[in-house]
Amino acid sequence: MWPLLVAARWARLLLMLLNTGAEVVVLETDADGLARASANIEALIINSLSSGRIDETAANAWRNQLTLTTNYQDLAGVDLAIEGWFRQAKCFAIP
Repeated sequence: MWPLLVAARWARLLLMLLNTGAEVVVLETDADGLARASANIEALIINSLSSGRIDETAANAWRNQLTLTTNYQDLAGVDLAIEGWFRQAKCFAIP
């Protein structure tokens, strides 16, 4: 087992990791973010199915490897964490 934390904004990376068989934990800060992450990830899985990149067996395996949570304690035992954040131009502005 190789659990992994990946922010929802990294959904394509997440799918590549799922394809390797990694178990993935997606942590969001609130229920709204978690709902968006879940919808975005499911849309990518459905897109992969409809384009023929994966079959239903692989899609179900990906879903079973995925844990979505807002609870930091669900990260116990995670071997690797990849943090995503929103890039805002004002954060990089030179005064």
